[in-house]
Amino acid sequence: MIASRINNLSIKIKANNNFLLLVIFFVSIFTILIKLLFDIDKTEELISFIIISFLFFIGAYFIIKESVKVPSKKIIFLSFESLFVFLGVVITFEFAKVNYITAVIASAFVGLFASLFIRKYATPIYCGSFAGMSSAIIFNRFEIILVALLCAIIYAFFITILDGFGGRLGTIAFFSSSITSLIFGKTTLMESVSINSFLLILVSIAGILMPLVIQRVLKQTSVFASAFPSLFLAFIISIIAPEQSVYSAVFFTASFVGMSSQDLISNYYKSLIIGVIVAFIFLTFFNHYNGFGGKMGLMAFISLVIYIGLSKMLIQSKIYIKQILKK
Repeated sequence: MIASRINNLSIKIKANNNFLLLVIFFVSIFTILIKLLFDIDKTEELISFIIISFLFFIGAYFIIKESVKVPSKKIIFLSFESLFVFLGVVITFEFAKVNYITAVIASAFVGLFASLFIRKYATPIYCGSFAGMSSAIIFNRFEIILVALLCAIIYAFFITILDGFGGRLGTIAFFSSSITSLIFGKTTLMESVSINSFLLILVSIAGILMPLVIQRVLKQTSVFASAFPSLFLAFIISIIAPEQSVYSAVFFTASFVGMSSQDLISNYYKSLIIGVIVAFIFLTFFNHYNGFGGKMGLMAFISLVIYIGLSKMLIQSKIYIKQILKK
């Protein structure tokens, strides 16, 4: 009875094409990057963000250019998916407030539980869990309800595009937490942690590689592939070396890239390249947007788009060189 009522309430809108939604999605991220350029006062950081912004723009260009080949989907509001996005936010936020439970453990646990017992709605729940990683130091319960509502609405729009792109769900979550932060004038948390760059790269590569293997060899869902190893590692680190939780964070970030489809990451060797990109993005973003749910997914998505942009540029360069040699 309840299910039929909710289905009757569902509002379906046929998107004319993917182009407009893609432009809005990428422009929103690009705006975030440009804003950071004006907030940075360190030269090295500024150069890093200029490089990231430029490479992201190139990758976005190629993705949007090819979007005309992808059939449009219906945008559905007031569905069970929207409800589970909302619940994913609230449950994760409350769970992360329990002593010794980090935001990574909370989100990964919620994602793993959903992938095992509510598989049909695991994706919206996992998306909501990323927004629910928002810090209780920044957001109160009233504000997190707004984050949850915004996340459910934004999810309905952007889940119709970029199928197979790792980090898409987290980026959707980040939009909701960042909009809420703008409304209430929230500021980011400051972190001060010693990071071994080489170890960060290794963990990042492992974070991409393990979900790829779990999906393709063990035939598990992308949500399970990301949540299970992330939860395991975060739990071990929280017991053995809680001060090193930054490495569970970068693993979790990289695992979102590992959720990508085989069309985007065709072989395991590519995880080596993308792993380095993720580590670089992670370090560059380290002191920005801390405490905003979805930040990890945003970093993963930016890393993947940059990799795609570099790959496309390499292919175009080879074609151009061959044309010159023929002449």
